Formats: sequence, C-alpha cells, structure tokens
Amino acid sequence: MTIEMTDGQTNLTHHVTDESMAQGRRAGGRYRAICGARVLSASLAAPVRRRCQTCAMWRRR
Repeated sequence: MTIEMTDGQTNLTHHVTDESMAQGRRAGGRYRAICGARVLSASLAAPVRRRCQTCAMWRRR
C-alpha cells in the first residue's frame, strides 16, 4: 500500500510505501518514493498540484 506525499521543495506529489514511511520517520523525515526520489514532506493537507509520472506508472502495476 502507498500514500501520496508532496515534496515540500519541488511541490511534486509522489507515492511512498508504508515501509518507506517507517524508515523515513527513523531517518529524520526524509522519505524514499517508489520512483527513487527523496521526499521532504510538505504539509499533508497541501493540495496536489503535480504528480510524479514515474510513481503513477509504478502504482498502476
């Protein structure tokens, strides 16, 4: 299962797995998206503006 997380630096929304969420919490708040990008979370209430196409492709599999 994945959740959408918007990167606070790029405003690009990625998909992050539950496992990556747990690892990111332990690593100080940097999360690995399924596309491989490192994500610094914006507010979880931030509206989605742009979605990562690579994450979207992996999510559809």
